[in-house]
Formats: sequence, C-alpha cells, structure tokens
Amino acid sequence: MNIRARMNTMNTENTGMGGSNNPRVVRKIFDKRMWLIIGTQLGVGLLLGLLVYYSKRGDDARVNELSFLRENGNKLQTVGMLSEAISYYEEFFRRVGRELDDSSKAKLCYTIAELYEKTMEYERALGWYYLVEIFDHSTVYKNDAKRQIVSLLEKLKKFSEVKYALQQSTSLGMGESNSGGGSGSGEVVAKVGEKNIYLHEINEALDELPAVIRDSFGKGEEKVNFAKKYVSDFLLYQKGIRLKVDEAPKFRKMQERILRELVVKSVIDQEVVNKVVANESDVKNYFAANKSMFSSSENALVSFIRVKEKNVSEQVFKEANKKGADFAALAKKYSQDEESKAKGGVYVSAISADRPFIVGTSKDGELTRAILASDEGKVTAPILAGGDYFIFKIRKKNAGKEYSYEQIKDKVMADYRHHKEQELYQKLIDETLKTADVKLFLDKVK
Repeated sequence: MNIRARMNTMNTENTGMGGSNNPRVVRKIFDKRMWLIIGTQLGVGLLLGLLVYYSKRGDDARVNELSFLRENGNKLQTVGMLSEAISYYEEFFRRVGRELDDSSKAKLCYTIAELYEKTMEYERALGWYYLVEIFDHSTVYKNDAKRQIVSLLEKLKKFSEVKYALQQSTSLGMGESNSGGGSGSGEVVAKVGEKNIYLHEINEALDELPAVIRDSFGKGEEKVNFAKKYVSDFLLYQKGIRLKVDEAPKFRKMQERILRELVVKSVIDQEVVNKVVANESDVKNYFAANKSMFSSSENALVSFIRVKEKNVSEQVFKEANKKGADFAALAKKYSQDEESKAKGGVYVSAISADRPFIVGTSKDGELTRAILASDEGKVTAPILAGGDYFIFKIRKKNAGKEYSYEQIKDKVMADYRHHKEQELYQKLIDETLKTADVKLFLDKVK
C-alpha cells in the first residue's frame, strides 16, 4: 500500500471513531453557545432595566404622593405662618429627601433655612444653609447660602468663624482685586480679604466731597481718618448685602427714587445747565437792570417790648431810658410777646425796607420806618400798631451800601446763570408736558 492509500485509510478510521474535523459541525456548535450567552446577557440587562425603571417610577410616585406636604408648606408660608410651614417642609424632606435630586434638595433646604432665619432661630437656619452647600453643586443657591452663613455667624457672635468663612469664600465679593470699577493698580492702602483698596480710590472719594469738607480731610491725620472711614464703609456695605438690606421694599423704592433723580439731573445738565452761555456784556446789562438786588439796604438789629396798656408802655419807656437800664430784663418782666420775651425781646432778623418788622402775620410799615429812623443804641418812644404798644431798642445799625460790578462780579455771574437756567428749565418743562401724552388732575393736589 502506498503512502497516499495509507493516509486515506487513517482519515476513514478517525471519522469512524467519532472525531469531527468538519468545519460546518464546529461552526454549528459555536453558534449555539454564542446565542445562549448573548440571550442570557440581554435577559439580565432587560431585567435590570425594568428594575431601575419601576424603582424610579416608585420613587416618583412616592414624591408625588407626599407632595401635599410641600404644597401645604407653601400655603402656610404665603399667609405668614412660618413655623407651621417649616414643620411641613421638614416632614416632606424627611420622607422623600432621598428620592429628590440634589438641586431640589438644595432648593428645599434653602427655603427651610430662610424661614428659620425669619423666625430668628439662627442656629437651626445655619444647619440648613450648610446642607445647601453640600447638595448644591451649581452655585445657584450655594453663593446665597454662603452669604447667609456669614451673616448668621455674625449675629451669633461667632467672629472667628466669620473670618474663616470669609477667607474660604471667593464668591462673597471678597475675592476681587479692585473695587467698584476702579483700576486694579496703584498703591494699596488697605486689603480686605483678597480685595485691594487703592490710594486713587481714596482720592477719588475725596474729590467728590464739597470743597469745604474736602479741604479739611485733604492731608495729614485727617486724610488717614478719612481712609479708615472709607474702608469701614466698604465693610458695612458688604455686611448690608449679606443681610439683604438691598432687597427690602423700602430700600428698593429709595433706590428707584435716587436713580430717577440722578437721571433727571443728568438730563437737566444736558438740556439746561450746559446750554447757558454767560457773555460778559450780557452779565453787565443784567447787573445794570437789577442794581437793587446787588446792594445792601440800610438795616437794623433790634430788641422790643410789646404791651397792651398805654400807661404801661410809658412806664417801660421811662425805665428803658434810665442810665444802665437792662432792656433784656425789662422785656422779660413786661413784654406780652411770648416768643421774644424769653430771649430778652430779641428780634432775630435784621429790619430793612425790603425786610420789614412783622407783627404777628402782617408787616407794619410804620414800625419799620420808626426803627430805621432811630440811631444805634437808642430806645424808641411807644408806637401803637395793631392794638398794641411797641418799644424798640436799636442794638445795631448798618448803613446801606452799593457795589460796583467789579466788586461783586462773581456773584452777579452766578446770579445771571441761575436766572437763565430757571428760564430754560421752565421752557423744558412746558415743552415736555406739551409733547408727552399726559393728563394732569392738579385739583386733586390742593
């Protein structure tokens, strides 16, 4: 038997012994096993998916089932029954807190913390604000919670904890390198947390003060004190923000009013102040036409005694003209004018032709003329006016004086500008009312 024949015989024997080298048989066995494994995996995956799905549905159903607790808390909070609202919110959190997502947990914790804060239970509020920090990862409530934590720690006098909380926080307005819009460069005069306060900020704040006040704080120790106040004001501002002072309705109204006034002032500056042109010739003509406004008329400072009986007035006049007489003492003794009596008969305002002596609510020309006709230090004879007798002592007499344009040039210029500004302002108001759709019911104001 040759070699080829022997090989064929061996193959036949192997086949007969049950061995299988047939590739179709091997592939068939492999396919069955794989399908079994794949089917098993799909079945397990489907089972797990169903378990998760129904578990989630169960959680949602539980949350929905107990949502009446949260809704009742909302109603109680709306009507101001805060303690009762807290109890419902806390019960809702206790029962379904695990089923809520972190954002919902944070929101609920923040609500409870706010209510505890409003009822002045600061320690309980603090605990719920800390939970907000734990659950909230998006900083929606986290930043506000941090602010309130610092505020509550201040109220609880936990000052070391306040300092630590501020140092750890970068979202409380303390992490900025420069203040309100100012340039973050220059010489640093203070450091509040991570925030720098620069010398140019102090100087800018000084420049905004009226000239008289600015000069008193402009240098030396006074400027140092001003810088301390500037830093203190900044700290108080931050505290106010943490306390949500800016969110109070009264503050909001004040803020709106101030904003409106600033906007109106800006419009007036543009439409009125900046449009006034004060030429030298116009100002001189204005002075010439209104000289009486820029001259001081003759005037006198007086004390007086007011009585009803003629004989009493004559007695007072005699005593007042005695050597060494004390007119103030006589006024306290005899005068029936209660307002001036306690002050020894002193009449506060200077008397002049354009500012006459006023009796009660009316002006009396005769009394004014008698005062101006008397010399300084003299006591006038009794003068009958309005049913009463008046005796005056001229404490000081000032002669009238006229000024040249050059002597009061600045005053005339300022007065001229003010006069023109008033004219333009009135014109602006009239035009605005005419062009706008406005209906005035001014009779309601009276």
